[in-house]
Amino acid sequence: DIVAFLHREDYQNKEKEGYVLLNTVIVKMEQVLGEIISYQKVNSLRIVDEEKLLGAVEEAFKAMQEKDSVLIADIFSYDIKEQLELMIETNRMN
Repeated sequence: DIVAFLHREDYQNKEKEGYVLLNTVIVKMEQVLGEIISYQKVNSLRIVDEEKLLGAVEEAFKAMQEKDSVLIADIFSYDIKEQLELMIETNRMN
């Protein structure tokens, strides 16, 4: 998981590798978010607050550009994780 990777000691030695991986994760998150938004529109459902999740992904991207690994870890640990957990829980109830 990305949060564990960012907190590992050897991360400092693999910083460039980490940011390449993180960029891949963020791009995938944007793709998933696009699919979620489409699904919500087609099915007239609201299973996730797409604005909040998109805002968190954008914030993570900015933090990545600034090489702020602490902020990145916080965003993934709290904001993005929270939204994804809510989405899973909402989906279970439907």
